[in-house]
Amino acid sequence: MRKKIPHILICALLPAMMAAGCMHSPTPIPSAQWRSMHGHPDIRTTDSMTLIVYHPTDCGVCPISYPIMTDPHTGRYYISAAIRIFISYDSETGELYLSPGGEYLPLFTKQ
Repeated sequence: MRKKIPHILICALLPAMMAAGCMHSPTPIPSAQWRSMHGHPDIRTTDSMTLIVYHPTDCGVCPISYPIMTDPHTGRYYISAAIRIFISYDSETGELYLSPGGEYLPLFTKQ
């Protein structure tokens, strides 16, 4: 006869096990100027973990800065604009991804 695991134990351990599997160290985001592959405004990331969006206006370009935060539950990077926008960097392809927002390619990176 198989032993049954008490439901209370499963309910207590499952969230912790899921959180442990979801936590990871995201790839650091390099300082760079980025161009959207979908026609969105250019952005820049800085050493001080800031994302700057360059919104075009009638008078030129209006830069808006957002601090890049780390979600304490998932470890993912994000900014809080009108909504939470998650940010990830793929070091293999060199692409920055904003969700929502899509892919960005570097125009140049800081050396």
